[in-house]
Amino acid sequence: TGIFIGGTDMAAGEKVLAVVRDTFFGPMRVSVMLDSNGSNTTAVAAVVKLQKAGDVRNRRVVVTAATGPVGMRAAGLLAQAGADVTVTSRRVDGAAKLVEDLKARFGCTVRAVAMADASQAAGVLEGCELLLSAGGFGVRLVPREAWARQPELRAVADVNAVPP
Repeated sequence: TGIFIGGTDMAAGEKVLAVVRDTFFGPMRVSVMLDSNGSNTTAVAAVVKLQKAGDVRNRRVVVTAATGPVGMRAAGLLAQAGADVTVTSRRVDGAAKLVEDLKARFGCTVRAVAMADASQAAGVLEGCELLLSAGGFGVRLVPREAWARQPELRAVADVNAVPP
């Protein structure tokens, strides 16, 4: 027996998960999985893909569109794995909030950078070794010319249907 929590709203899903966990008592438990819009499974798959390029510890990783559900989860996973993570969002206040949340939840250090549009991508990627483009379906956040000229870039993972 297990409980699957889906839906489209990650924050609402996390509240449901908390209620489910609070109903457990003593040894009475079942498996519970939260995967709103597939964001957890997508984030894990992207992180595993990047890890296939080598150990992520102490590697500079940029996660674009990190305030979305996939980017949020992936940034946390990468930081927990020891990566030096920079998260981007169109607005720095959104990314700063994510940094605070990740620090509170996992005790990890993550940097926030505003990347309002694709024209800023090359500057954000300077020194980057791994890139996870976590934008929504059909959105190109990082043009080819921005990532192709990064000498330290070892691997790129993209979770939408448009090349980074």
